[in-house]
Amino acid sequence: MLHPKGVNIKVSSQSVEKLTKNLIELLEKNGTTIYNVLDQQKELAGAGVSILPMRFILFGNPLTGGPVIKDMKVIALDLPLKILIWEGDDQKVNIAYNDKNYLNDRYGISHELNEKLDLEQLISRLLK
Repeated sequence: MLHPKGVNIKVSSQSVEKLTKNLIELLEKNGTTIYNVLDQQKELAGAGVSILPMRFILFGNPLTGGPVIKDMKVIALDLPLKILIWEGDDQKVNIAYNDKNYLNDRYGISHELNEKLDLEQLISRLLK
């Protein structure tokens, strides 16, 4: 499997649908706004392209992301945060998200602001 620089990819035993549902519930319990859930499989089917299940979740919290954007406007290219969940050809379900260190390297933001973008604990809780 491809491992692009700055992207964390983990494997889940849950289906794409179940993992997406659990992620949304966990985010909402933490006061996070779900801006959109894009069903890539459905969207691509409309263009005649067949893929296995794939969901793209766009989410954030203006109280957390707002100070980061205020400090560095161009980081809005990567905010709100995003998570991609898909089923691979090997039938494994994958979850991918930007690594906080990648965002720090890309934008040079302060440690304090960078910690607000760390999804590692959230993903660990989700995959338990």
